[in-house]
Amino acid sequence: MNILDIPVEDPLTTLNNSINDIEHERVINENEHPRCFEDYHKKVRNAAEQIYESGNAPDYLLHYLKTNHIGDEEELEILLIDIFTPFISNSQINHLDIVGTAESGKSKLANTVSKIIPVRYVEKIKTNSPKYVYYKKDWNLDYNYIIFQDAVDSDNVNLLKTITDPENDGDITHKTVIDKKSVELKIPGKVMAMITHAKDFVDIELNTRLRRVNPDESGKHNNEVKNELKNGFGQYEEDPFYKDVARALFELLSKTPLKVFNPHMGLLNVENMGKRDVKMFRNSCHAVTFLNQKQRHKTESGVLLGTYDDYLKVKELWGKYQYHQQYKLTTKQLELLSLLNTIPEGESVVEMSMDDGFSYQELASFLKRSPATIKVWINGRSVEDSQSEKLGLKTLELVDVRYSGDEGNGRALIYRTVKGKEVAESLGVTPLQGDVKLNVTAKTAPFPKITNIINIIYSFIISVTGKRCEKKFIKNILNMHDINSIELLNDDDIFSFFKMLGKKGIITELTNYDNHISIEKFFHKQKSCNAPKNQYITKDNENDLSKIKESKPLPKNTQRHVTPCSSVTVEDETPEYEIIDMTGKSN
Repeated sequence: MNILDIPVEDPLTTLNNSINDIEHERVINENEHPRCFEDYHKKVRNAAEQIYESGNAPDYLLHYLKTNHIGDEEELEILLIDIFTPFISNSQINHLDIVGTAESGKSKLANTVSKIIPVRYVEKIKTNSPKYVYYKKDWNLDYNYIIFQDAVDSDNVNLLKTITDPENDGDITHKTVIDKKSVELKIPGKVMAMITHAKDFVDIELNTRLRRVNPDESGKHNNEVKNELKNGFGQYEEDPFYKDVARALFELLSKTPLKVFNPHMGLLNVENMGKRDVKMFRNSCHAVTFLNQKQRHKTESGVLLGTYDDYLKVKELWGKYQYHQQYKLTTKQLELLSLLNTIPEGESVVEMSMDDGFSYQELASFLKRSPATIKVWINGRSVEDSQSEKLGLKTLELVDVRYSGDEGNGRALIYRTVKGKEVAESLGVTPLQGDVKLNVTAKTAPFPKITNIINIIYSFIISVTGKRCEKKFIKNILNMHDINSIELLNDDDIFSFFKMLGKKGIITELTNYDNHISIEKFFHKQKSCNAPKNQYITKDNENDLSKIKESKPLPKNTQRHVTPCSSVTVEDETPEYEIIDMTGKSN
């Protein structure tokens, strides 16, 4: 399934047909880079605008990446999606972790994707002191993409933990002392990290903050790459026009940050996902919609509505890396599981035959790694004098170890657990033996109709405001507008439903009411505790609230009723509010 859910002509063919005899000129000096969309040559702008307005920007960008990289098509798609997460105002950034062995193509993958990002945003770092990053003066003020290429020493790990902190909101700061004076250094704007490395990060906290991608390391792909290299792939000066069009498209797509809501996120089974993985899935889901912004509907308030296909696309891509993400492992580490014999359920490792176990040396021979490396994969690793560690397959309960001697002595033999077998037989691992079985997270299904409209409105309000809204408020206001049971059978129904809510002002009504209800509750706890029982708030006694309530009022004929409190102490229960319909109807 392509990123776009509609078939389109090859974007490069369309482009060539519409811009014959183009002179490859540039608006600015050859040694400078565009600072905005208007800085690109007119022919580049025209081509980019044509592709953007037709809704084909995602297909063009993906096609451009595929023509500049061999294989790794799903990985290219994941990276293309996630590099747009900084531009979604109600999502967090997915920082990318591209891990693989030497010559696996991890750096090539990162460099290929960086070609479509405007140059002013990109900083590539191979070896550096973290101080360089903070002292650098020419950062972009709005967005920055820092590509760390094998720069994963302990100092940079601490820097990466600062950059990838999910609580970052705006500039990233570093406080230090220079000449006995306190100094605050900054990396301005939103910062996205893209990291390539061969060795595992020995830091659990950092590993949980990264979206993991592993280039194809199979023998088949390796031979494919070598055959193309001998033909000269990538060893030429590419025509800058097509790259400029890709960057101009990036400029158009990211010109205005947007909020996104996907009504199908409730279908995601989060039982075996970490909290940050759930956020990453949602961020990617929003980014697919953002990429397809010209093909998606907007609500009255400008929120992009995601589709079921957007959700399925991310679910499909997530399925390939489900276990990489869940266990923070590489493809090779997971492939190890496909070699092992399984300990039957209910039995212990000591009951297994010695002949069925694999030694470190045997596994190293199969996987073409050193026995010391295999031992680290099995048992994990920690850094002395720190709390940093990398969990091994044994600690993750994917394998168990039996020793030929007593009390952990003698030759170590490795077996996989039942859990390890499930992982090995999933789509998330390319087995060395046997057939591939479908990972349940990659399964698709017909569009599930939505009947609980209160839940979908509840999810929408959380998604766009970051705050929870009490469902009883939603129910009351829907009743006041005579909106009862509705079935939403497809994405067009969902859009029509939100369009209707927007025209009636219901979403604004709910958001505004919920936004100031807690302030009013606290205010009345202090001001209204001595009010006569069952006193209504009227225009005559509401003057003290005039400075607080500047948002849209409640529906016509509706007022708030305050249940008097018995004390003014903050510890007491906050007074309840009811919606009172003054026409006599009760809600």
